[in-house]
Amino acid sequence: MRDRAASRSGGAAILWGLFAASSWAWCIGLFLPVVLRRLMGWPGFAAFAIPNVIGCAAFGFVLDRRRSRRLVRNHRGAMVAFGAVTIAYQLLLAGWTGRVALGPAAGGWAGAGLGMLAVVLVGLAVAATRDRVIAWIAAGAWVFSAIALVWAWRAHPPAADLDVAAFAPELAAIEVWWLLPSLVLGFLLCPYLDLTFHRALRRGPRRATFAIFGIAFGTLIVLVALLADPAAFAAGGIGLTLLPLLLAQLWVQLGFTSGAHAREIARTLRRRRGGSSTAALTIVAAGCAGVLLGTPLLADEANYLRMLGWYGLVFPAYVMVAMVARGRSPDAVAWWLVGGAALVGLPLMEIGISGRAFAWTAGGAAAVLAAAVVAVALPQRSPRGPR
Repeated sequence: MRDRAASRSGGAAILWGLFAASSWAWCIGLFLPVVLRRLMGWPGFAAFAIPNVIGCAAFGFVLDRRRSRRLVRNHRGAMVAFGAVTIAYQLLLAGWTGRVALGPAAGGWAGAGLGMLAVVLVGLAVAATRDRVIAWIAAGAWVFSAIALVWAWRAHPPAADLDVAAFAPELAAIEVWWLLPSLVLGFLLCPYLDLTFHRALRRGPRRATFAIFGIAFGTLIVLVALLADPAAFAAGGIGLTLLPLLLAQLWVQLGFTSGAHAREIARTLRRRRGGSSTAALTIVAAGCAGVLLGTPLLADEANYLRMLGWYGLVFPAYVMVAMVARGRSPDAVAWWLVGGAALVGLPLMEIGISGRAFAWTAGGAAAVLAAAVVAVALPQRSPRGPR
């Protein structure tokens, strides 16, 4: 009996670990390494990957099921907002990649529309899936992604006669250190607003589940970084034969993430009065915002990077102020401080992103930390600490 229970526990850890990895393998994990390798080389990827994997895996070691339920109850609105913004973000990348990859053949609008339609259809299928099935679907999505990325990487190494040294990073090495504070804050704190992580923690053995997550997610982002070698792209890009495979891999993952978050939004709100209607309106609004962001008018690298302000500043500010410093649920002081951090920090991040001068983004991280310090200093309505 004990062996059978251990086997079931091990199987649950693998399935729900892969569920968390697939829900987190979205438009940041599957594309930001491409941008950072071009701008900063391998140091940029390391600054992205190490806090990402460690911060997210730590989620399963910091929280237990009781504390997870308490956080969801007290910070439901912020978690729903996190899910809605995440859904919109997936559609931005889907529209952008569809326009760029299929534009010459289908036209910019048609290519963007095809990418977003694929993500919406996958998302709707995932959102309608029951718990007993969704972890298996997530495992299938992860296996498909790993196979597709390995295949593409092995099929497209840099040309042997290519001068690899000619493809040096576009930015100075110091820029990595300026960007690092926002990356660390985002990846250490955003997981606590992710409803899919709370689902995985409550369904699997928490520590084993998030250890599996770290291995599975780390594997995917390393494969993306290898495939994103600037020299390999200069030698001929990914090639037309691999393009459909990589687009399918990306859009399946974006769709899975969108559907998993839509599913959790609906489940989180359904027990409240009018919750089903609120959930439907939230999901539709997120989808409409994402479709707008994914059009050729807005879907580009600059807006892709601007969306990171949510994950490197706004959501971390909420976690630092409302979850850690202000008590069981956000009060007026918490909202004012989060708003103040955003008001000060987002313009600094915009300057840093638009001008590729990431020293300014460190000012955004400083605004988050300053808001947390003020929150601790002000009178508390309840004891500090995660609730």
